[in-house]
Amino acid sequence: MKSINEIGHFIGKKIIAEVVGDDEILREIGVDFAQAYGIEKKRTIVELLAELSSRYSNLRRSGESVNIAAPVTKIEIMEIMEEIKSQIDSNPILLYMKGSPDQPQCGFSSQASQVLMACGEKFAFIDILANPEIRANLPQLSEWPTFPQLFIGGELVGGCDIINEMYQSGELEPMIKDAAPVEE
Repeated sequence: MKSINEIGHFIGKKIIAEVVGDDEILREIGVDFAQAYGIEKKRTIVELLAELSSRYSNLRRSGESVNIAAPVTKIEIMEIMEEIKSQIDSNPILLYMKGSPDQPQCGFSSQASQVLMACGEKFAFIDILANPEIRANLPQLSEWPTFPQLFIGGELVGGCDIINEMYQSGELEPMIKDAAPVEE
């Protein structure tokens, strides 16, 4: 387990090593450690920062220790993205939220799930706190940075504010009713 400070120090060295291709810094980090993280010299800073952002986006700044022994590969990210697309495609009404409708873990998720329940139709939900890989990658796919996120008919509707505004204006309930599967 590495502390947030140790990870930050490593990331700084890794950025320098990869951007300038400094073999001395790579040796200082440790060849085995570098190989474990798939260091490729002379990558662009944008590529490196995108990868590091994805890898470490779930770190909390609370000072807790985190396990950084399991790097995320491009293949793993692609698999996560495919899983998210499949969830969206197979659920006509889907809410990505913190917690569950019965036990929401943030006020915004609570409001969004209450509005959906008020519409009177069944909906699916994904707890992003229990699925950190989804939490880290969904914002890239949806181009929406915050949670909760509501999808109806495979399309992003928006977050808590939009859900509330659409419900108040009377727009949301008909969308929910139209998207809900017909029960036989």
